[in-house]
Amino acid sequence: MTLNLKVPKILSIISGVLFLLGALVVLIIFLQIDNPALKDFLHDAYSNDPVIAEELEKNNLEMTMDEFLDEMINLAQGFMGFILTCSILLTVVNFVGVFIINKYPRVAATLFIILGVLSLFTIILPILLLTAGIMILVKRSRQLNQPVSM
Repeated sequence: MTLNLKVPKILSIISGVLFLLGALVVLIIFLQIDNPALKDFLHDAYSNDPVIAEELEKNNLEMTMDEFLDEMINLAQGFMGFILTCSILLTVVNFVGVFIINKYPRVAATLFIILGVLSLFTIILPILLLTAGIMILVKRSRQLNQPVSM
């Protein structure tokens, strides 16, 4: 007797596509963050902001506005690199779960639940992944509890 895993598989494929789209958006932002036009925009925005100038003077930092912006851009690049790496890793693990869902349903359910917990910073992905993982486990337990008919 086989499990009917169409709905969990569809949910996990949808979440995989959303993971992939998110990774592509992060990649585009990561590649554009070192754009000179962005640096010029930030320079104009922060040089006219009295709060930033006051904070730089109050902390007695010997930092020019260009050094401050370079530090901000480097920090943003590091953060976006981390997010990009996590997004790619989550996408790969999600598609591994999609490919093994029929052969190893418990492992796929566990992967989906773990991915759902790890992606709690989003809204839709945990709902899809946790639903798919729980549906697989419930169907698996129902199949094991059914009496064998001859």
